[in-house]
Amino acid sequence: MLRANLTGLLSKIKSCRNHNFISLPILSLIILVAGLFVLSKQEKEGANLKPKSANLNSVSIEPSRKIESKKFTDSSGSAEPVTAPSIIASISALVIPNSENNSLLKEEPSKSTVKGVEKSPESQPAPTAENKLENSPPAPPSKSGSERFVTLAPGSSLPGEEECAGKVTRSNWEPRPENKAPNYTLVSGFTLQPWTGVDERANTQIKPRVTGNFTGTTDEILQWGACKWGFDEDTVRAVAVIESWWRQSTVGDNGESFGLMQVRNVNQNGTYPYSQNSTAFNVDYALASRRACYEGYLSWLNDVLPAGASRYLAGDEWGCIGVWFSGRWYDQAAIEYINRTKGYFNNKEWLKPNF
Repeated sequence: MLRANLTGLLSKIKSCRNHNFISLPILSLIILVAGLFVLSKQEKEGANLKPKSANLNSVSIEPSRKIESKKFTDSSGSAEPVTAPSIIASISALVIPNSENNSLLKEEPSKSTVKGVEKSPESQPAPTAENKLENSPPAPPSKSGSERFVTLAPGSSLPGEEECAGKVTRSNWEPRPENKAPNYTLVSGFTLQPWTGVDERANTQIKPRVTGNFTGTTDEILQWGACKWGFDEDTVRAVAVIESWWRQSTVGDNGESFGLMQVRNVNQNGTYPYSQNSTAFNVDYALASRRACYEGYLSWLNDVLPAGASRYLAGDEWGCIGVWFSGRWYDQAAIEYINRTKGYFNNKEWLKPNF
């Protein structure tokens, strides 16, 4: 009778489950109740088989009879003891496919596998911007338009070096770590020879401002120089690209030019070895020379004017960039140099991944 009732119950539960009429939580409850019902039934049947003592003082009391568990035969013909756990397991096997992996007696957390190791989702940290950037190289400094150093018109009051040091955008970005030693070298005791054939203000107002009194990353030094001498910071970066690819160790012109901006010792008297030993001095001196040109103090350029070139005047920054290379005002060598430098300027070569 018990087996028939169980078989009918299993059939109905399985039918409901196949049609998704019963959710897993409800099905778990049904299975638990069925198991408890069977256990209760067993205990009642066992109680009816136990001997009853009419008199507890009787000398002869028949010992309890050993009760064997009722047998439940599955479809394969094998017999197993009918117990509450076995009934629950049987119902689970019939009703739920792959019950071995979908036990109703415990709730398995969802899992994900990473490199063959199973981990629950809560054990894996959620990706964050900090995690993604943890091993990334530092990014170049970012500036808004109002923070950039731009070219100041001729005759403008130039900011002091200490003021500019405070305005530099600091960062850990250093595309040339090999520049560290000269970047952090300060020089003193140098004597710069006066420029010849120039407006006297070049020697009294411009040249005395050269100190090289700054330390930092390569880009920070270029920013500082651009601020101090009133030039667009990207034109300064671009010239450093074409002259040395931002490598302070660069030596050019058959051993006559040195450093980031390639300061030439034979016609920039008093600059060596400071221009090689200190990045800041190198940049400081080169931009002082550009400013003297930009202010219109190099009147001798009109004495050697190339055929067809317009006269040298103040306020032409790109013309002065060409003079730094060729020593002439818009000759062919200067024009080619300017065009190449403009290419680096427009493309921001220093920000490219392989720079």
